Amino acid sequence: MQYFLYVRAIGLLTHSVPQNTERPLPCLIHHQDRVWDINPLAAEKHITIGMTLKEAKLILHGEAQILPLNTDQFRPCIAQLLHPCLKFSDHIQSTLPGEGFVDLTPHPEPLDIAGQLLGELHRTLQHPLLAGIAPACWIARESAQLCDLTLLSAHLLPITAVTNPKDYLAPKPITTLTILPPEDRTRLHQLGLDRIHQVQSTPLPRLESQFPKRGMLIHQAAHGNLRDSIKPNYPSPLISRTKPLGLTENAYEIDHALAELCRDLAAHLHRHDLQPQATTLTIIFESGHRSQAQRPLIKAESTSTQLLISLRQSLQTIPISEPIESICVQLLDLTSATRRQTQLIQSRTTAHLNPALNRIEATLGSGKIQIASQIELAYNAQVLKEWKRVTGWH
Repeated sequence: MQYFLYVRAIGLLTHSVPQNTERPLPCLIHHQDRVWDINPLAAEKHITIGMTLKEAKLILHGEAQILPLNTDQFRPCIAQLLHPCLKFSDHIQSTLPGEGFVDLTPHPEPLDIAGQLLGELHRTLQHPLLAGIAPACWIARESAQLCDLTLLSAHLLPITAVTNPKDYLAPKPITTLTILPPEDRTRLHQLGLDRIHQVQSTPLPRLESQFPKRGMLIHQAAHGNLRDSIKPNYPSPLISRTKPLGLTENAYEIDHALAELCRDLAAHLHRHDLQPQATTLTIIFESGHRSQAQRPLIKAESTSTQLLISLRQSLQTIPISEPIESICVQLLDLTSATRRQTQLIQSRTTAHLNPALNRIEATLGSGKIQIASQIELAYNAQVLKEWKRVTGWH
């Protein structure tokens, strides 16, 4: 099961808005005609998160600071909220200022870790927290609750986690299915399906008859099986791997661990068609001390050999003065890979092509077709080709 934590700090954005100290005013931030964030003075006026902007303005009678949600203006708030989360996970997604998602799935006790994370976040920010945890991001956001202050202080889970999405969604209104487009939710309402349990009990063939292309998706969403995963983008697109070394100073063991991490990372990059712009090597010593070296890649490459060359150069800049407990490698600023064909036709592929080549030669005559990989290059051309492959110069 996956565990995605949604977290939002109430008052974080409005706290950064300059106020007249002699005559402070209620302050609210709005987004898509809804109240997004409020300060304590606005809360005293009974302004709530999610209230329509029109209703909030009627209550405040113009005696307030009302600002639109501007990502550039409130960008520093993103780091304020999410940077403390890096201690617990490196899979973090920033969406709008003041909120974010954290993937706690890799932890053996994700709910306990969620309690510790929220407790530390509250201690750091000193703002009320809205949080939810569920197997899908959209359910985590929809299930967000105000965190209990007593449990936050004790670093215990201050919310109720959604571990059974189907049962949680059943009594909710159809508007809760935010993963579906608005037109699907409107159509379900027109069909008299106002509650999600009604959609859950509707046979799939009937849904497919009303929604020929989306019936299955609606069925999965109503049962909580339509999942959306975190797309890590904070602090910047990155992936990381950690390797325990068991307190060693042996250069061969360290290099072997680096090579293993590079192979794993290169396979991940290949599967997701990505390439990094820089590498970061972190050494954690026996005493708990950390040493870090970051190195930009001359060319954005993703082979294990090229990654290993960069990390070996980083390792040379870190003095090894005590046994190493573990090493961590991060690949930073990931972008979509530039496709290159670094090798010619493979022998396995050649075997499949041979019957077709034989038929062509039988028709056109022998020697009419020559496979490029069978052309022998001059020695200096072979050396230059291998040099390009290893160093990344193309």
